[in-house]
Amino acid sequence: MKKTLVFLIILGSFLVCFTLESPRGRAAQKKSVQPSGFDATIRKNSQQMMENGRHIFRYDTLGSEAFWGDASQLHRALAGAKNGGVGDGVSPKTARSPI
Repeated sequence: MKKTLVFLIILGSFLVCFTLESPRGRAAQKKSVQPSGFDATIRKNSQQMMENGRHIFRYDTLGSEAFWGDASQLHRALAGAKNGGVGDGVSPKTARSPI
């Protein structure tokens, strides 16, 4: 009897959680009015800032190319003397291995 009751309580909890997280449950929770006036301007500007941030994060090197390539010549050290660089170089296996 106790095991059945515990099972039913757990099953009921999962069903409640599943209902709240289902698309239909989220749609009922998210019913919102489209912003107007200044709120619409704020939303538009914040969306633009997010898109600009994503672009910077994905594509901008922030000058690291100049440091690692020009100043430190890292590519030459990785290639090694046998491949036109300097030093022993780094094998692809070593480069892939965790630190």
